[in-house]
Amino acid sequence: MAIKRFYATADNTITNTSRFDDKSPATNANMGLSDSLEVFYIENEVSGDPEEARIIIKFDQSEIVNDYVTGSYTNSKYYLKLFNAVHPYTLPKNFDVQVYSLDTDFDEGNGLDMEDYLDLGYSNWLSASSTVAWNTTGSDVGTLLGSANFSDGTEDLTVDVTAAVTSSSPNLKFVIKMPTSDENQYTKKFFARGSQFYFSRPTIELHHDDYVEEQGDEVYRYTNRLDSADNTNTLFFYNYSNGVLKDLPSTDVGIRFYEDEEKTTSMFSASAGKISTGKYSASFSETTLTGSYDCIYGEWYNTSSLVSYEDKTYEVLDRDNTIESDYVCNITNLKKEYGTQEVPKLSVFFRKKGEQHNVYTVMQKKAESLKISNVFYKITRIEDDLEVIPYTHKDSQATRLSYDATGNFFRLNMSLFEAGYMYKISLARKVGDVLQELPESFKFRVT
Repeated sequence: MAIKRFYATADNTITNTSRFDDKSPATNANMGLSDSLEVFYIENEVSGDPEEARIIIKFDQSEIVNDYVTGSYTNSKYYLKLFNAVHPYTLPKNFDVQVYSLDTDFDEGNGLDMEDYLDLGYSNWLSASSTVAWNTTGSDVGTLLGSANFSDGTEDLTVDVTAAVTSSSPNLKFVIKMPTSDENQYTKKFFARGSQFYFSRPTIELHHDDYVEEQGDEVYRYTNRLDSADNTNTLFFYNYSNGVLKDLPSTDVGIRFYEDEEKTTSMFSASAGKISTGKYSASFSETTLTGSYDCIYGEWYNTSSLVSYEDKTYEVLDRDNTIESDYVCNITNLKKEYGTQEVPKLSVFFRKKGEQHNVYTVMQKKAESLKISNVFYKITRIEDDLEVIPYTHKDSQATRLSYDATGNFFRLNMSLFEAGYMYKISLARKVGDVLQELPESFKFRVT
């Protein structure tokens, strides 16, 4: 699954500002059950001393770290995300918010009052709990993990916290604050975990780039129009036993090619490496494949004992040098409804726009999907057009469609969605640095 979300288990705003009625410090105030979180760094109007509000927040560390270990997410990023909450006060512009590790655990508390700070309890500016005081007032701030800039003030907060998850000593407690050098009279608010808005609650979002390109049963002939990187064939071998992928008994795996099915005229060979359990890949330069072959014959084998694992015929094709075409598409196995526990593999069929299949071609051969690179998906909620999963073509490949021998596909974790709503899948091709959205969209409900 390319995207996964983990929601906060506790959050709170702590402050040393003065109360409005008697000007006493609100250092013992608790706001743990408020539906919003707040940061500010201002100058007291009377004393001139700085006053501050900070956010403390934590996540289920064992859940996230165990998922990281068992999922083998070697090519992944974890992002801390908080979502902007509109408020009636003056909004700052062009400011930074910093995210630090928090070195001491804390109690969330039951306070609600973010106006007069009259709800007392723990945690607060002075103490992490009723029995543990902060080593330094204002929370035990640890290592700076990153910062986010807010140019117009309305942006959401997104900070890469991968290091906090993947560290040998993970810590998924955080302090969110403004830099002490930025004094202003404004405040920034985010939705808290108790918000009624499902998609606005604080989250750590996993982006796993599980994109794969698998050629299938074809290889490509060398062309001088491409560089060496693009003149490369990569083939895959799957070792199934009773429907389950199993590792081969030896790591000495390769593939050798022949001109004929009887394997009397050898061509060349390539060594293979293990990708994951039972899955191996081998790559070779297309400069070794320049003849006018219609097909070549491959044998996956043990390079030490020469034991054969599998024979396979590969069709030899030329690279398509035509101008990029427009495409039409369809998600062929999309159901009308899904439960939140489902993670379907959705198959996307592509063909060139205007391409027609007559009765003869349909009867002769099943229409095959084109395999298109650089396609991304986006999910929106139909009721309010809320973008639940945006295209991730800039910072990660998490929403990029993979393809194998059967065509393009992606896996969609339905636990990402609030039940009881309809959602829409949109697809877009990346051409250069620009996304070109396809006209088709596909709807489903989560129950």
